[in-house]
Amino acid sequence: MEIIDDHQREAVLAFEAARAGASVLVVRNSVAGAVAVARAVAERAPELAFAVEGVATLHHGRFARDDRQRLDEAVERAFGKARAARGQVLVGTQTLEQSLDIDADFLLTDLAPVDVLLQRIGRLH
Repeated sequence: MEIIDDHQREAVLAFEAARAGASVLVVRNSVAGAVAVARAVAERAPELAFAVEGVATLHHGRFARDDRQRLDEAVERAFGKARAARGQVLVGTQTLEQSLDIDADFLLTDLAPVDVLLQRIGRLH
């Protein structure tokens, strides 16, 4: 786990870990921060960016209900316990730490209160 607040640096760390075979979660405290990192990953390493139906995307709470359901299902397929081992990067907000049965090999996160960090750390392995 590494705590940083620079979207370009986060993107580089994320796709370097994914290129080494890790499933990577990047959890930002704001939608704007998550969008910035997701955009940087998709621009620099599109083959590693999480995608739904071939479209690179991220996970946050501002999606419409139907879209969010499809997104949640795709996240659980890609990052759930039955996932195939492969390098990939999923960027999102605190929605990734709530009601999704997922785990990752590498976590990048913004600073947050200790209880929130503990919940985020719980997504590792």
